[in-house]
Order: sequence, then structure tokens, then C-alpha cells
Amino acid sequence: MNRIRITFLIFGLFGLANLVSAQQAPLFNQYFTQPSLGYASASVLSHSPQLSLLYRGQWSGLEGAPEIFALSFSNPLKNKWGYNVNVHSFEFGFLKQTYLGAGFSKAFNLKAHQLSVGTEIGASLYRLNESKISIESLNDELIQNLLGRNGSALNINLSLSYQYRSLQAHFSALNIIDESLSNDDFVELNDNNRADYMTALGYAFRINSINKIVFTPVITWRYKEVLGGTFDLAAKLDLNDKFQLSTGYRENYGATAGIGVKIKSNMLFTYNYDFGKSDVPFVSDGFNEIGLHFTFQNKKEKSLKLETEALSIIDKIQKDEIYERKLISTPDQEVVLAYLSSLEKGNKKEREIKANEAFEDILSAVKNKGLARLQAEANERKEAERLAQLEAQNRAQEQEDRLAQEAKDKALAERKLLEGESVIKEEVDDNQVNGDYILVVNSFTYNSALAAKNLNSLKETYPNSGIFKSKKRGYDYVYIMAFSDFDKAIEAMLALKKENKFSDSWVHIVRLSLEK
Repeated sequence: MNRIRITFLIFGLFGLANLVSAQQAPLFNQYFTQPSLGYASASVLSHSPQLSLLYRGQWSGLEGAPEIFALSFSNPLKNKWGYNVNVHSFEFGFLKQTYLGAGFSKAFNLKAHQLSVGTEIGASLYRLNESKISIESLNDELIQNLLGRNGSALNINLSLSYQYRSLQAHFSALNIIDESLSNDDFVELNDNNRADYMTALGYAFRINSINKIVFTPVITWRYKEVLGGTFDLAAKLDLNDKFQLSTGYRENYGATAGIGVKIKSNMLFTYNYDFGKSDVPFVSDGFNEIGLHFTFQNKKEKSLKLETEALSIIDKIQKDEIYERKLISTPDQEVVLAYLSSLEKGNKKEREIKANEAFEDILSAVKNKGLARLQAEANERKEAERLAQLEAQNRAQEQEDRLAQEAKDKALAERKLLEGESVIKEEVDDNQVNGDYILVVNSFTYNSALAAKNLNSLKETYPNSGIFKSKKRGYDYVYIMAFSDFDKAIEAMLALKKENKFSDSWVHIVRLSLEK
């Protein structure tokens, strides 16, 4: 039980005993593990149903030593109501008592404070264990009257419990009504049904939240006619919600110590040993107390646990994109189907069919989502490839445009150079040229025979070739073409240079100025 786990309690429900005063001690497990043994009002404060099986007795072989068997069940109902059932058998000497009791409790929630009241109605059944009656006891008139007879009595208990966070307090008035139903002699013989008052106060100190170390001390005061008032001190140390160490001291009774081990998450085993006092009969040999406690999940807790576990599995299925049943373990499928079935209406078969359909819908949704994701990823890759290709094309186009611009700039530069420096302005004497520009491939001294010879070698390839004589420059220019358009002249010059048929230093354009 979480922070309101009932970790304290009680000084004895049944002092189940026809012992002398110091021998009438409650079960140690009443303090911490099953408080509803003594306080019916405590049943509503727990979070889960709990069943406890208890045994208390001596193993020293002492004849007639007290022996107790107990069964106790408590169950809270929506944190508003609670009920408990107690059954225990007590045998001491030749007297045997069996108690059957049932109680209920009502809680009043005042924000962080909880107050509960409870009552328990029980019946005690008495008989003699004739196999243990000694011959000497048969002379007793009371024993003679009880032989072969049974007795019974009605008991009513009232209790009050208070809880605030880790603090709990309890009060009970046991046997406030004790009415004999059949044989008063048994009631007179047994003082176990006398009025009994108990109050307990306990607090759970959380020493280490990570390792779940909790220390819980409890102080209990008890008053009974045959005992008077007595104090009990007890303490329990919980370790990691798996182990327990307990100790205590009972006034007029002696020290006790115990351990507890969780065998399973819902099963706790406890063992306590009362060391006793050497000057008290029976008690001097000590008592062993064994408890086995089962915690059950109520419907709400089961539903919450199932929902948490199923949603965790579904989340993993969706995260890992698992859409084939064969890839999901059978236990996981059963958990998910049980959860989905709990959400449906109808009989069991109808809910199972709907749960399977819902499970298939989940797997289909996962599959569709996965396919959509794969398609989206494929589209992203395709788009990335398209963008990369487009970028490469853009880079290539930019490179091509850059080279074209460079060529254009170079041609423009050459054009400016030709216009500014390289274009030779010549006067036309007796030369007959059809154009304003000539593409010169060679130059010779004025009236050189070599010019005519060079021209003859070009005529076959360049039929429009000729010689332009410049008396001013003192050169004979051998040209292969004449142009009226300067751009075409430049284009032809660049193409001729690219063919590399003539010495690049000779290839140039001469601009002709016609002067009368």
C-alpha cells in the first residue's frame, strides 16, 4: 500500500487466551500487516484486498501451551466503505475457543485527512478438548458440568481510525457487548471476552525514497480488566519493498523480533519470535509467530494495471512499426486483447471478436503509417535527387554561361584592341578590294615577289584571297577574305586562329579607309 499503507497498528484484537494476565498478548502482525484484526475501521484505509493466515504457538513441546490459528480478510470498496472477516481458533489447555466475526467501516474524506468508523459483530464458540482433561480435573464440579456440552457468546466491537499522510491513529472498544447465548459457565471460565480497549499511534518515516527505506514506530496502550493498563512499543523497517525487520517490547511480556520477506509481489512471509520472561509460566519458553499475507488487486487496480501494460505494448508496436501478429509475442497479444475486450460491450465472445477487430485495426494503422512514411521518405529522396540534378544542371549552365561570357568578353576586348590599335588604317591606292576589312594572314615588304608567290599558294584554298599593297606602311598584305561587316571579320579571324593554319602573329584584320 503506497504512502497510506497501513504500517502501524495495533495492540491486539484477540488476546485470545485464557492465560494469566501476562500471557494475554495480541498477535504481533496486528501492529503492521493486518490491522483489521483489531480495528474494523482500518479496513477502508487500505488500497487493496488482503488475506492473512497466521499461526502462533510454542515449539518447546510444553503440554497445554497456548496455540492460535487465525484467518483475516479485509477489503476496501472505492475508498468509501470497507469490510473485514476474522476467523481464529484459540486453544489453551483443555479449553478451545473458535471466533467468527465480520465487520464493516465507513470513511469520511476531509481533503488530506481521512476518518473512518467501524464495527464488528462476532460469535465465539466454546468446547472442551476432552482428550487433554486430566483425571484430577474430572473432580472439578465446573468441568463435570461442561463435559459433552458446548457454549457460545455474541460479541460487538467498535473502532475509530484517523489517517493524515504518514500518520495513523486507531482506537477500539472490543467486546463492549458480550452476551452468552447458551452456557454461562464457558463465558465465566474464559476471560477472553471481557471488555478490552486499545489505542495506537504510528508514523511512517521515509528515510530513502529511491531505495524505499521506511521506518515505522508504533506505540499502543491497552486496557483490560484482567490486565489493567499496559504499553507496547514496536517498530518496523521496510527495505526496498522486499524485506522487513521488526522489533518490539510488550510490557509485562518481554521483547520480540521478526523478519519479513516478499516471496512474490503479492505474497509476504513474516516470522516473529517472542523471547518471553523467565518468571512467567508458558511465556518463558517463548512463542513463534508465522504469517503469510496475500495482497489482491481490486477491479480498479486490475483495470489500471492492464491498461498501463497494454498501452505500453501498443506504444512499442507503433514505435517499432510492427504490423504482423507473428512478430508479437503471445503474452503481449493476450494483454492487448484483454484490454481491448474490456473496452467493448456484449457477451464474452462478442467482446473477443470486437477486440480482435480493434487489434487488427491498430496493426493496419501501423502498417499504413509505415507505408506512408516509406512513401514520404521515397518522395523526399526523389525530390532531393531532382533538386541535386537541377542544381548540377544550374551549375553546368552557369559554367557554360560563364565561359560564353568570358569568350564574349575576350572577343569584345580583341575587338576594342583591333579598333584601337590593331586595325591598320590604310589608304587605297590602286588596290581594288570589295569591303572595308581584310583578313591578313601574311605580310611582306612592299612590291616583294614573295607576296605574289604566297598568294598563288593560297588561291586554290581561298579563291577570294589577294594582296593589298600599302605604300604608306611599306608592306604587301596577303589576305584571304574581305568583309564589309566588322563582326563577321572578327568571327572569321577567331575561327582561323582556332584552326591554327597560319602563324597567330600574322593573322589580323586591316581596316581600309577609302580616300579619294
